[in-house]
Amino acid sequence: MMKFFKLSFALLSLAILWGCEEETEPKSENEFQKLDKKIEEIITRYSLPGAQLAIMKEERLVYRASYGLADVESSTPVSNNSLFRIASISKPITAIGIYKLAQDKLLDLDSKVFGEGAILGTTFGTKPYSDEIKSITVRHLLEHKAGGWPNDGSDPMFLPIYYPQDQLIGHILDTKPPSQQPGTTVIYSNFGYCILGRVIEAVSGESYEAYIKKNILEPCGITSMQVGRKFMSEKHENEVNYYNPASEFSPYEIDVKRMDAGGGWIAKATDLLRFMARIDRLGQKEDLLNEYYLTQMYFGFTNWFHTGGMAGTSAILERADDNFSFSILANGNAINFDATIVELRKAVFDEINSRPTWPDHDLFDSQ
Repeated sequence: MMKFFKLSFALLSLAILWGCEEETEPKSENEFQKLDKKIEEIITRYSLPGAQLAIMKEERLVYRASYGLADVESSTPVSNNSLFRIASISKPITAIGIYKLAQDKLLDLDSKVFGEGAILGTTFGTKPYSDEIKSITVRHLLEHKAGGWPNDGSDPMFLPIYYPQDQLIGHILDTKPPSQQPGTTVIYSNFGYCILGRVIEAVSGESYEAYIKKNILEPCGITSMQVGRKFMSEKHENEVNYYNPASEFSPYEIDVKRMDAGGGWIAKATDLLRFMARIDRLGQKEDLLNEYYLTQMYFGFTNWFHTGGMAGTSAILERADDNFSFSILANGNAINFDATIVELRKAVFDEINSRPTWPDHDLFDSQ
């Protein structure tokens, strides 16, 4: 059973690895009524307070909708400007940031990360590094092949250790070195992506958040995305409240800011599609990177999807095919996270596969 204080695994097709503004755009009375009803039924069945949906066709935003409540206590509805934690969907954003550094010839993907002369040198920890630690490369971290730190009960990002980020990394390197030789085994790792955030900082000379905003998000036309914060009292403007009916673990026990590169961003569903439109290798909008980098890992497949899940968060970003992509974000999670994701994806795919015509507008132009 999934532990809801952890980030979810990335789910990739073909069995490969890897409060709100007042204005709410009204849903069409006819055109998407069937889809809206399905989404509303699913979020009700799985006790998700609210959700957002966005669908893109040929890099045009053809539909967006909001459902349910951003704040249950005040009965504030979700709007199309509401921001949600996206959990592990932060990882493809970080990966594209690393590939941008590589394309700009500021970074070699096969460079060592730790040790004398490596990207991060001996900055973290106090003990001599093991051979396994010194053999970790940037590519290993990207592909979840660093040899340790799995997304399970021992996940460093969720241990009850309230160290700041740098101190946490040093503590883990000192006490929990990789259990397997890097490069040999896939072990999905939130901690590995936390390290990648520090790689971005070391190479760019900027904070992780500043680099990603300037070099990845702003070129996509995204201005609302932020790295989230831990407590409800610290939430960003337009950010929803989070609810975890699946367990007693509070979404506000998660140090989201510390998780930045592996699970810390907040976004709108439309933000994620703006990002997708610039990495999907289609021709309507100029891609951020050249084709070589956009065929690394799962990015090169016609269909791939990444999920994000932790206490108070259920999220999907999917490249359905060469025509469609979509995103769904929710501010709650169910006991059966996987079933929720399956049903939400199926509702959108049923719409894609059954609809004979689509609007010819581009709602990105109205944002």
